[in-house]
Amino acid sequence: MTELLEAIMSARDRVLMLLILTIAVLLVTYIIYTISGRTGFIKYLPGLLLTGAGVYYLYRGLQQITTKAGLNELMSAMMFIVIGLVGVCFALILGIYHQGEGQKTKRRAQALDYLQEARSTEAVVYPDRKEAVAAVAANSAAGLTEAERIRLTEEQKAKEEQRLLAEEERRQQKEQELAAQNEQKEALRAQKEAQDKKRREEHETLLQKEEHRFLSEKESLLTQDAQRREEAKLQLLEKDLVRKNAIRDDVLAYNARAQEVNDKDDAGFMDRLQLFGKRLLIQLKKWHAAFAMQTGTGMAKVSAGIQKGTGLLALHTGHSYRRLMTRFEANKNVQTETKEKEKAADPKDKEPTA
Repeated sequence: MTELLEAIMSARDRVLMLLILTIAVLLVTYIIYTISGRTGFIKYLPGLLLTGAGVYYLYRGLQQITTKAGLNELMSAMMFIVIGLVGVCFALILGIYHQGEGQKTKRRAQALDYLQEARSTEAVVYPDRKEAVAAVAANSAAGLTEAERIRLTEEQKAKEEQRLLAEEERRQQKEQELAAQNEQKEALRAQKEAQDKKRREEHETLLQKEEHRFLSEKESLLTQDAQRREEAKLQLLEKDLVRKNAIRDDVLAYNARAQEVNDKDDAGFMDRLQLFGKRLLIQLKKWHAAFAMQTGTGMAKVSAGIQKGTGLLALHTGHSYRRLMTRFEANKNVQTETKEKEKAADPKDKEPTA
């Protein structure tokens, strides 16, 4: 354990030294890279330095690993290898960056060449322009011969013709593509219209079916409702008729009972009245006999007159009561018959037919 700690401490010191050395190398390469302006061979110097340092560190690390030394040397070898790999990676990154810069420079030079060639072509094709004349003069001043200018002019004309032909072909191709697209759009639009028409027809058919079903259901519901109302009305009429019949039966029974009671009362009243008259006549006879015995013949005549008047009064009273009861019974019978006729004539009292 102690040896491992000592190895780690010694490896740490070596790692710190290596890191300081690596940072110093990176700073030097960065300064050289910025001061050089990235022109010429000197722009590759930072990458070369990083590559050399990385290869050196890798070599030292592999050398220490192959010597089969102790733990300290093994840790140092690993650190050397790691730092070497980092340096090589930085060198590769700088190389890729330089490659991209070189491609950009080449493309920029090609663009400048194309621009100069286009200006020369414009000067040949459009000689009326002052700028073109100036460009041709500049080219002439640069040392172009007449034959070269003629050759360039012919080449530019051929290129222009090719360009025009290519543009015409592209235009025709675009027109054909547009026509094909328009035909395809028309076909799609017609197909969509047919689908929409079919969908609308299906929708209309479905709406008609739903409306017919709704109307049929509504009609059936109305019919059922009317039937229920008629049944309810018939039930009410039957109940009312039963109630009226019951009331009529009760009234008839009550009238019959009242008639019987009245007949019994009338018979009893007449019997009592006759009995009262007889008793009164007997009592008067007794009074007459007693009074005749006391007063004599004159008083006997008076008593006979009183007795006769009393008998006539009783008889007259009985006949008057009989006439009154007879008239009352006749009026009651007439009213009962009238009510029965009215009930028979009333249509509400008739029994309903199914």
